[in-house]
Amino acid sequence: EHGINAEYGERRRSATHGKFQERPLAGASGWLTATPYPHLGFELNQLEFIDSVALRYGFEVKDLGSTCVCGKPNNADHALSCSTGGYSILRHDNIRDLMAEICTYAGLTA
Repeated sequence: EHGINAEYGERRRSATHGKFQERPLAGASGWLTATPYPHLGFELNQLEFIDSVALRYGFEVKDLGSTCVCGKPNNADHALSCSTGGYSILRHDNIRDLMAEICTYAGLTA
């Protein structure tokens, strides 16, 4: 078996031996079958899922806005790479906030 059939076949075989054992799926579409863990923040809401599928398949992302805060025309590629108002800032801020939360939980202070 090759590709997705092999991956699902392996998951099915694992499930038939008593305990279900999830294994990471290879390839760029693994996120589509990943188990959501809401308590860890590993889930997509409906709009995030729609945007992710649009980005994956090269469709237009809706409600993106025609102009970025940097003043340049906005599209998915620009929003993912703009260092002024794009998603790279949001990703950075999310990682920063997560690290601060982990440090606080561990009892570390600035």
